[in-house]
This record gives sequence, structure tokens and C-alpha cells, in this order.
Amino acid sequence: MTLLSRSEVPAAQAQDRAPLQNTDSATAPVSLSQAGLVLRRISHSFSGTPALRDVGFDVGAGQVVALLGPSGCGKSTLLRAIAGLLVPDRGEIFLDGQNLMSIPARKRSIGMVFQNYALFPHLTVAENVAYGLISHRRPRAEVNARVSEMLRLVRLEDYARRLPRELSGGQQQRVAVARALAVSPAALLLDEPFGALDRALRTELQDEFVRMQADVGITTIMVTHDQEEAQTVADTLVVMNAGRVEQVGSPEDIYDRPASLFVNRFMGHANCFSAKVTGAHTAALAAGPTVTSARGFAFRPGSDVILTARPEHVRLVAQNDAGAISAKWVRAAPLAHMLSVDLITPDGTLIKALVNRHDGPRYAPGDAVGILLDTQNLHVFPAASKT
Repeated sequence: MTLLSRSEVPAAQAQDRAPLQNTDSATAPVSLSQAGLVLRRISHSFSGTPALRDVGFDVGAGQVVALLGPSGCGKSTLLRAIAGLLVPDRGEIFLDGQNLMSIPARKRSIGMVFQNYALFPHLTVAENVAYGLISHRRPRAEVNARVSEMLRLVRLEDYARRLPRELSGGQQQRVAVARALAVSPAALLLDEPFGALDRALRTELQDEFVRMQADVGITTIMVTHDQEEAQTVADTLVVMNAGRVEQVGSPEDIYDRPASLFVNRFMGHANCFSAKVTGAHTAALAAGPTVTSARGFAFRPGSDVILTARPEHVRLVAQNDAGAISAKWVRAAPLAHMLSVDLITPDGTLIKALVNRHDGPRYAPGDAVGILLDTQNLHVFPAASKT
């Protein structure tokens, strides 16, 4: 298998790449022309405790998909199931139309990069990259050519003779990626690949990975707990919670149109207000005034709900402005040209606002301030989902 750049992929093949879809249904058809990797109702338990609960989605060929969620939500367990390092209790996994469930890990044509990179310490960079090729008994000339190609891809041509201990963490990460790609896998799995790096190096390698992915165009699933990293690197996000898929979508969809309160609060910050629906477009806040939602409420009057607003959708005004929620200024921290402001309402609701730090009056801790919510960007969820 030859690694093609995206520009070299035939037009018909490129058109076959469909967006990732959530497909929990056991009867959902396997669209092999549109999905490089297909998961159907994957379930698994450890000592009777569920780790994966009917997980299913399709990954379009050539896509980068990030699995997101809190610790213990099942991300790494799912990755190990795809790689063949764990046999799930139930479900099916297809890669390029082939059912992987009866295929051992070493024969699945899947490359995997672990968080600690798992390089062989006694082998040079070139020997680490060549390891899989030699294991597959490739001819020496082919191995040498492929190793050179991979080292050029990760920009480590001058480090071929070095041992892993002579490399930085970022360079070791690139060697691990080169080794995984050397055997031309059909899919690449990354388990917290940048998690052990400092912020500056992590950002640099994220950009480097995006470049490599554009050159290679391989179907990739990455586990991460870093929301910013996922939004930077991935085409599609899969948000998981307690072993289930909460939502699948683009970074913009997940952030702007959360399917649940969990997703809303996990992806970025969400200010939450207890409220009672009073009309098709109105709700009375426990914190004070009635607010109007431009989107309307799909709840009957009298329903208890949770309204949410992102920090950038909170505006600070005078306390006596019409419709303002009363609050007190707690603290503020500069973020470039913005100011991240913490406030608290009389009923104890904590609010975070993101405002231009060059606009508006200055406040001190304890000062009274009013809050207005952007009615175009309110989200509403049943009150029971708060727990």
C-alpha cells in the first residue's frame, strides 16, 4: 500500500468520504463506500461494571476523529477494542468492509501510538521505524526506502542513528507515529499522544500532526481529554460519558448545538440557571427576572428547566437595567484582549462572563453588577439532567 497525499486521492474516492455519523442502531446498514471504520453496539464490562454501553458510529475514510470525555468514560477501552487488545463482550467492528472481531491484533492493519510512545530503548530511531516492516519480512531495500520516507515525513532524517533517550519528548512522539505509519495501516489509533508534553510543544506537535495527516490521509481515531486539542486536530468529535456516546458532530456543532447538558458543560464552560417555563418563549429564573428565548422552549409551561449561556453570551450592565440579573463581582483575570469575569447571584449561582477588557467600567470585588443573557444563544434542558 502506497501512502497518497490528499491531492493524489482519486476524485471519486474523495467524494465517497462522508461525515461521521452516530449509528447506535443494530440494524443500521454498513456503508462500506462511505466509512473506513464502522462500530456497531460495542459493549464491555469489567468485573460486572459496564465500561462501554452500545457504542456505535461510522468514521469516514481519511477522517480524524477525537474521542472526548472525562476519565473513566470508556475512551481508552474503546480504542483497545478497535486495536484488538481487548475483546468486547458484544458488538461488531468493521475496517474497510472487513469484520475485525475474529482477527487478532497483529493482523488488523491498524497502527497504534501509545501515550508513552513504547519505543524500543535499545534500537535506533531508524531501527524502531523499521521494526514492523522487518517483522513482516519485507525486503531490505524496501525497508530502507520506507524508513527514509517515514523519517522525511516526520522531519527526523538527521536523527536516524540516535537512540530514543537522546531525543526530546516531541521527537519520540514523531518516531512513534512514523513507526505506526511505516507498515501502511488502514487506520491509525492515538492514545493521548500529546498528553505528556508541555503546552508549547504540544501546540507545535498538534500543528505537525495536522500537516502529516493532510499528507497521508489515513483514517485516524485519537483519544484525548483536551477539548482545545480535539477541536484543533479533529474533523469530528465523539463525546462520551459513562460508557455511552453523548453526541457526534463537528467541533462547531458540539459547541454551538449541544445535545445534552453534559455535552454543554463538558465542551467549554456553560453558565447554568434554574428556571420555570412560563410561556412558549419565556421562563422565570430562580435567580430573578424572566428571560425570553428567541429559539423558544420545547417544554410545557410550569416545567422546571436548566437554561445555559456561554461566557461570551453574558453581557455586563448596570444592576438596575431592565431585565438584568443581579450579581456581585468576585474576580477577573485577563485573557489577551478579553477579561474572564467571575460573578455570583444572590441565590448563590456562580456565573462566568467573557468580555472585552477595554470596554465598560471597572469593578472591584463585591461591587454590584447586572447581567443580561444573549437570548439568541440560550440552551434549555430538563431540570432532571442537572444531576
